[in-house]
Amino acid sequence: MSFETSMVITQGALVLIVATAAILDMRTGKIPNWLTLPAMAAGPIFWFFAMGTSGAVESVAGVFLCGLPPFMAYRAGGMPGGDLKLFAAVGGLVGPVTGIEIEFFAMLAAGLFGVVLLMYRGKLRETFGAAYIRVRNKVLPERYEKKVPEIERTSIRIGPFVLVGSIAAVLQHHRLWVEYFDG
Repeated sequence: MSFETSMVITQGALVLIVATAAILDMRTGKIPNWLTLPAMAAGPIFWFFAMGTSGAVESVAGVFLCGLPPFMAYRAGGMPGGDLKLFAAVGGLVGPVTGIEIEFFAMLAAGLFGVVLLMYRGKLRETFGAAYIRVRNKVLPERYEKKVPEIERTSIRIGPFVLVGSIAAVLQHHRLWVEYFDG
């Protein structure tokens, strides 16, 4: 099987899995293990049969490299475990380079949405003000510390943004699809 064929298959599977995760995340607020864990395991297995040991190694590297930043966010209490496993599965399916592109596009879309949401709720200035005070308190000596105002936390379900990031990455590689289907 050629590399191009393998990428078309995994990108197609990626969009189906991530679309399912986005729908479930929006409906229930959870991305289930029955969706992410098989996808995480399927990536290295598929790439082993498609490209041999080097394909499997790259897929496993994708699981770890795409799972590391979400794992750090998870450990800090900023991301649920289902999102972490979804990003790791994405890396396993499409490899570390495309997986990191997807993470970038997803986080960019989620960040822009978060800013718009804060503006809509009238909390943008308050939120950025509190963030400024936190950073200022870390940098300046203790005698200059200010009390950080208590603000309401806003959470965003990341599943739909992973879908946006996946579609953006697949479209970025659309030449692959055109070449594959045109022969």
